[in-house]
Amino acid sequence: MRTLVQALIAVTILPMMATFAAAADLPDHRRAPAPPPVYAPRINVPTYCRVATERYFDGYGWRTRDIQVCR
Repeated sequence: MRTLVQALIAVTILPMMATFAAAADLPDHRRAPAPPPVYAPRINVPTYCRVATERYFDGYGWRTRDIQVCR
């Protein structure tokens, strides 16, 4: 069982460590390029909001209510 674990470590972890060590020794112009930046989607936030009064007819008479208007 112990040799199986050692073989598993030798096969999986050691090549990764060797890759990182080799990349650290390379000059800057031979290293792998950095991944491109990822930007979050832009959220459109209204810059000007106000409270306005709206009149509407509900079938029985005219009523008013406050609404938020953003431009």
